[in-house]
Amino acid sequence: MGNDIGRTFPQSQDEINIVSIEDIKHFRNQKPYILLADDVVMPEPILHPKAILTDLVSTVAISLGLLVSERLKLIIEKLTSPSDLQFISVKLHSKKAQFKYWLLWPLQFDMALIRYDASEIYKDSTLLGPFEKMHIKSYQEYLDALKRIEKNFTHSREGIEITTLFFQEGISKNFLQIENVKGGIGYFVSDNLKNQIESAGCTGISFEKVGP
Repeated sequence: MGNDIGRTFPQSQDEINIVSIEDIKHFRNQKPYILLADDVVMPEPILHPKAILTDLVSTVAISLGLLVSERLKLIIEKLTSPSDLQFISVKLHSKKAQFKYWLLWPLQFDMALIRYDASEIYKDSTLLGPFEKMHIKSYQEYLDALKRIEKNFTHSREGIEITTLFFQEGISKNFLQIENVKGGIGYFVSDNLKNQIESAGCTGISFEKVGP
């Protein structure tokens, strides 16, 4: 997140639900990273009074994906594929006003674009005991490691954390989604996309260089 989000994090800490969170159509009951149905019912985040409304909003109501403004959505949408991510309309409440925001929902991860021989990957300390470095040198070895962990855990994405990340050279995609990094999902942008976001004056976003 950027430094312009206000005096509280996350910016939204409460929500309105128009159906019970036990309802089968509620967002929280959907399988992660699978195309959401048109009739999915989204929670409606409420911006904290001490928070500032930005183009990227942090919220506890939506723990997976990103909550983005119409302006930021249009920039990302131009440089991505519908097969990689989905946008779902979300109503955001701020004081007495309502704003149309969008959930950026990952559908595909770009794990095949990682340089595994240069990256550092560890077993998750919470689930598998003390941190243990995993000597993964290829995308196939990464997939094999996930399968081994799946034998002990119901969710194959648990148990691995990529602590140092390097990408292959010559990547043409402008927006990458990487699982099993600190915080769960990492979002990485090309210089082209970064420049467009900054030129548009989008707020609530900061960028950090990855790799050498």
